Amino acid sequence: MAALLSALLFVAMEAGLGLKQACLPVCSGDDCITVNRARLDFDSAEEVCRRKNGELLTLQTDTYQRIFKTLAEALPGNFWIGLRLSGGSCSNLSEPLRGYKWTSGSEKKTLNWRSSSGSFRTC
Repeated sequence: MAALLSALLFVAMEAGLGLKQACLPVCSGDDCITVNRARLDFDSAEEVCRRKNGELLTLQTDTYQRIFKTLAEALPGNFWIGLRLSGGSCSNLSEPLRGYKWTSGSEKKTLNWRSSSGSFRTC
């Protein structure tokens, strides 16, 4: 799968859809991700996705996690994903999503966080 995604990314770049364009679509089977390279804040990025009948990426499937990993390794910079911490809340490292919620409304708790020791809240 990683080889397929790498090949797709390479083909997209070779076809002129590379780093110079604002949007980079990458698909694997029926799953597609469009990377919008515009510099936006979280709310604006979410709005752009919704206007295009999409949503910020939720890393809730292995396929999406692999596609995102490939893109993150190939493209420099930071990316917004569809996790939001409610206003006034603190990140809680002992909770499955550290207190964040998926903007899609999904209740699935899958996400591969970096390991952290201890159980504490971060504000």
